[in-house]
Amino acid sequence: MVAADVPGEKTVPVAVALDDDGQGVIWLTIQSTDSTDYLRDFKMMTPGFDAATLSDPFYPAYKEKLVPFDVLRFMDWGQTNASPVRSWSDRTRPDHATQAREAGVALEYMIRLANDLNKDLWISIPHMADDDYVEQTAQLLRETVLPELKIYVEYSNETWNTAYPFSSDGRGQTDWVQDQGLAAGFDDDPWKAGQKYTAYRSVRIWKIFEMVFGSEAADRLVKVLATQSAGLSVTELRLATVMDPSLNPFAIKPDVLAIAPYFGGGLADDLVAEGVVETITVPEILSRAATDLRETVFEEMVRQKEQADMHDLWLVTYEGGQHLVGTLGNENNAALTAKLISANRDVGMYDLYVAYLDMLNEAGVSVFSGFSFISEPSKWGSWGALESVIQENGTAPKYLGMTQWMAENIPANRAPRARPPEGITVTDTDGDGEEPAYLDGTRSRDLDGILTQYVWYESGAEIAGGSTAIVSLSAGEHTLVLEVMDDEGATDRKEFQVVVEAGRAASSVLVESDFSGTPPENHTPWAKTKNLAKGVSYGGFRLGPGVEGSDRDDAFAGFINNAAPLSTLAEAVAADQYVSVSLGPEAGHALDLSNALFQLTVRRFDNQGGHRYAVFSSVNGFDPGQELFVSDHYDSWQTDDAIINFRLPADGFQNIEGAVEFRVYPFEAQYHHKETSVSAFVLQGIIR
Repeated sequence: MVAADVPGEKTVPVAVALDDDGQGVIWLTIQSTDSTDYLRDFKMMTPGFDAATLSDPFYPAYKEKLVPFDVLRFMDWGQTNASPVRSWSDRTRPDHATQAREAGVALEYMIRLANDLNKDLWISIPHMADDDYVEQTAQLLRETVLPELKIYVEYSNETWNTAYPFSSDGRGQTDWVQDQGLAAGFDDDPWKAGQKYTAYRSVRIWKIFEMVFGSEAADRLVKVLATQSAGLSVTELRLATVMDPSLNPFAIKPDVLAIAPYFGGGLADDLVAEGVVETITVPEILSRAATDLRETVFEEMVRQKEQADMHDLWLVTYEGGQHLVGTLGNENNAALTAKLISANRDVGMYDLYVAYLDMLNEAGVSVFSGFSFISEPSKWGSWGALESVIQENGTAPKYLGMTQWMAENIPANRAPRARPPEGITVTDTDGDGEEPAYLDGTRSRDLDGILTQYVWYESGAEIAGGSTAIVSLSAGEHTLVLEVMDDEGATDRKEFQVVVEAGRAASSVLVESDFSGTPPENHTPWAKTKNLAKGVSYGGFRLGPGVEGSDRDDAFAGFINNAAPLSTLAEAVAADQYVSVSLGPEAGHALDLSNALFQLTVRRFDNQGGHRYAVFSSVNGFDPGQELFVSDHYDSWQTDDAIINFRLPADGFQNIEGAVEFRVYPFEAQYHHKETSVSAFVLQGIIR
């Protein structure tokens, strides 16, 4: 029956039949339409709202009840568990016909809600997502999330969990990480291989995010390494993988260790085993839950905090709260389910949550993420702090306990974390008794604000300021200190060592290229030089297969072809869009390129021929994630020179006896037949 019918709008009463779990579905079926003027732009509105004037996609009460909280974790919104998402094209778009898809809610809606409420947001990267998906996600977040909000970045969810749907049909994340870890040869044991892969993949996701966010990463990103709250061995294995330079050559660390310290997890099954389901009272159930919290869960928190402190991480929770639910068939015990739901609705649950939050605070947990916000209780659990969006707060003891506890326990400012280099060794190359050392403090973090000051000290005296600095130090061992300050005046200091070794030969120019004259790209390899050190074998410049020579004088130039969206680094690598240069020692010699200056000038004839540039080497490899250097973003429609200037790392470059190839990839390029070129190249080092 149509209650009202005006042009463009019909009002129809709907009767919804609820199942045993109190769930119901409204289906809209189109029985016929005109193909030349088809029905479109459907909106199913809650009574009291006007589709023509409504601009906010979120129900007001939903947003209002989120106001007391600080961080929004969108794991369930993203349908993270057993997610089918592999590529950026798999994602749900904001204009899709429905957001109730296996791929989850559109990222744009997550961002909109966080921005509207001014809340930090926590995203979970799908377990099968490729690097392009990660990079596109990072770019979307960087460009659209309010700059003052933190973005928590986590790989998948509970990749240690073997229950459904975590381990299901070959698509669950636990199965996936084990398969990937075994294929990579991380361990012969599937379980260990999976935990190592989780850490390995997390590091690479964080690296992509840090590359996209650049200098903003320190203030905007929170890198999350999650673990099993009761499984200390999972924590130790994942942290050991992160600290393993063979699996994490980037030395990227997480910022937080995240746990899910649920209480009362085995209580329901114990009641069945003891045969007391019919006789036990709600107060007795809550008493057992309190005992589990005091005697088991609190100790788990303390042990995990010790691991976090050992690695200079904040301890947070990715989930948590009560866990009163039957499992392994006990979920079908109706009497048990009724008792557990009653316990969740009882005023005693309020007291239990207050005690729980006190314990979290005592254990040193910095952020608590309760699971979950709103859901109806059923045999599968009573997870929601609220049972519906219209529930009165006073009838929701879990929600009331959390919000009142927060109102009465305003968190103090958390001190920042200073993260200096873990140890530096440089060599006095010219024999003058001192050498400059590059100090990098950009890995320092503040969890609840921003860093406003970096100061470097030696023997109590300030020697430099800024997140990075170059200081001249005398030969010998030095104990330096990095001190950082946040926007509320809290500070943190960390010591680190710098060793200046004496007695090495001076670094000098090994090769300086000369691109003058007839189109160099038509005469490859182009090996003309202005300077070439004795003992160096120079292979010259070549164009990669994905670059077409452009027939230009006085530069090594070529055209690249890309689609309309800005190309990613992964796409540039896959398309072989690079310029390469190679060199090595002559017979009887060796090269030392450790900390050597690499300087290359890119003449940007065309702004769309690349806004950024990455440098790879045959020493580290040519796969995404193995780059030695990534430039800033250049954006000028004039012919500008972009000077790539950095020092090579020490590892792998100290005693080179064969040829080394360097490749420069332009990326963030678009459109066809866009030109890029190299107009100068200098490499310093030592020839032995």
